[in-house]
Amino acid sequence: MSPQWKRRLGIGSVAVAAVVVVPTIAFALPYIDLPFEATFTGCLKPNGEINKVAQGADPKQPCNDTDQEIHLSGGDITAVTASTGLSGGSQTGPASLSIAPAYRLPQNCGDGAVARKSGSTWTCSTDFGGIHTSTIGLGDVVAAGPTEDCIDGSTFTGQTAVTANTKNLTFVLPAGKWRPATAGNTRWFMNKTSDLFDGETFAKGHVVLEIVKNQNNVDTVVSTWARAEAENMDGGGLPYNQDFKSFQADGSAKFFLRATAVGGACTTARVLSPTIEFERVG
Repeated sequence: MSPQWKRRLGIGSVAVAAVVVVPTIAFALPYIDLPFEATFTGCLKPNGEINKVAQGADPKQPCNDTDQEIHLSGGDITAVTASTGLSGGSQTGPASLSIAPAYRLPQNCGDGAVARKSGSTWTCSTDFGGIHTSTIGLGDVVAAGPTEDCIDGSTFTGQTAVTANTKNLTFVLPAGKWRPATAGNTRWFMNKTSDLFDGETFAKGHVVLEIVKNQNNVDTVVSTWARAEAENMDGGGLPYNQDFKSFQADGSAKFFLRATAVGGACTTARVLSPTIEFERVG
């Protein structure tokens, strides 16, 4: 028997497998030659002797009331337990592990397909194309509102609007459903133009970013994002912190960004470096 087959004999919870054909095994034996793949069950007597040993999960005969049933194997591993993402395992003998169903990716997807979550499993699906980023190239858009009467307590009427667009830099999105979002260094500000006590009085304005579709020389707004001057001041009826909505592209229509800054009386509205990123969602 080669040296690698020699393993120390363990009792109790240690699973060590043994091939034994003797009526009694003294507990004091330090080593025993056992094949790794075999598992044996026997009875441990109070005096430390082992008897009624048989290969498998049961002893050769039932253990006496005063005896303890023990399991022996030829390896040093006492158990294999499946953790997150795995199934299977065993307390004794050979142990098999497999990927749990909820973590298995399909193996029969066609070329170019991707695995997509569907309930508790994964299925083959179409690659939506990931992220399409367009650096619009717009500079800062600034609108300074009227300043004739910037005195605390005045009515502060009038506004100034400045609009810029990238119609000369239109781009085409692949066919599908897209959701835009601001990206890069896009920022916005509302600043008073008079340094009096009540700063918020002069913060009346908003900024708007629009995705415009140009098809057959007709412009149509397909998605809007608007920011007003403060959560409690809605910038002339515009929703505060509105998210862009998704829209469909047919693969031929052209799109561009339109940015507008609106400064109320005694207010300067700014939208800085507007950049839009598109994620395909369908």
